[in-house]
Amino acid sequence: MTKRPALRIALTALVASAMALFATSAPALAAVGDSWSAGTSGTTKSFYLDAAYGNGTWVAIAQQEISTSADGKTWTVVSDPSVTAALTATGSYFTQIEFGQGKFLILTSLYSITSTDGVHWGTAHALPDPGDSTDVRWGTLSSGPNGFMAGESGDCLSIGNMIYSPDGINWTLSAVNELDTCVYSITNRTVGGVSTWIVGTDAGSWLYSSTDNGTTWNPVTYVGTEPTGPIQSVAYGDGKFLAVSGAISGPVFTSNDGLSWSAPHNILQTPSYGQWVVAFGNGRFVISDGPDSFHGIFSTEDGVTFTPTGTLPPGLQGVFGLSYKSNQMLAIGYGGDSHVNIAYSGEVVPDGAETAAGGSLPNTGMSASPFILVALLALTMGTAITTMSLRRRVRPAQSRRGVE
Repeated sequence: MTKRPALRIALTALVASAMALFATSAPALAAVGDSWSAGTSGTTKSFYLDAAYGNGTWVAIAQQEISTSADGKTWTVVSDPSVTAALTATGSYFTQIEFGQGKFLILTSLYSITSTDGVHWGTAHALPDPGDSTDVRWGTLSSGPNGFMAGESGDCLSIGNMIYSPDGINWTLSAVNELDTCVYSITNRTVGGVSTWIVGTDAGSWLYSSTDNGTTWNPVTYVGTEPTGPIQSVAYGDGKFLAVSGAISGPVFTSNDGLSWSAPHNILQTPSYGQWVVAFGNGRFVISDGPDSFHGIFSTEDGVTFTPTGTLPPGLQGVFGLSYKSNQMLAIGYGGDSHVNIAYSGEVVPDGAETAAGGSLPNTGMSASPFILVALLALTMGTAITTMSLRRRVRPAQSRRGVE
């Protein structure tokens, strides 16, 4: 008498138990932005400007100071001589930080420096001088799969100067070719297999795109009303670009491809101006603004409906930058005499296990484990299970990397 029905019943029960185990070990993680806590550090600075995450470390910058943290909560001011040497060599101050190509990159007014750990920094490298401004300041920075892009935001008498580098050392100058233009924001995403840069400016078409690493820039198109004020911040997540304008009430524009943009929807219901920043993490965009016009923190999944979200910790009076990575978002800003310049929302997860857009865990190696477990059980019990039947029984979780 055959035992196969009994074997199949036992196998089914074991598979169900295994799947339940994996389901409980990889829960959906909470949305960032709902709850904020103050980071602690020994800084005496009244504000910090920007932060980036890479190689298992957060690195944040003030104008003349660098701090690092493994968890976004406890921060240590970097005292390595290379930081002092960089500031002395450049005679300048830090403006932006980004992680890409396996390294951290910091821009000063006229130089760039790099580090793999955020503590030890290399020789300063001169940035191109466009020669059209008495106040050259490369004040916005982003990274893509092929390198780094920065934009000039000095006295805004330029033509929207941009610089591109594949390694953070060697730079090439280009421009969006609009007179009297400052570049306020940059982001990069691969769209249709093509690395696409999107920049927000304060003139002309307001938004421009490049698919050749900044050699040429093209104005975008709008469906409906165009912006009437500078594009202060741009982010990408869950298949969508989102841009925030500094015009009255905070108009928000969205795009699926970065080339054609929607009619705007306002963050604020009353007429007021903001100094907006936006980042994407765990399935939604989080938006905030600076201390001079602070309206709070808002979240949106679609760029149409905006919900007040969370409260900054006491002392942090406004936000200059938002940065997301590894299931944690940082708000970087002005703390004044409180020196509370960094707040965090969410808990850091290890490298390789960061939260995916949409709130599910990405590939940590666990998604393949049910297949391995079922195959071993089948061999042990003498039951042949085809690849097709495995696919019908077990559907691996889809994983997408989150966006910073």
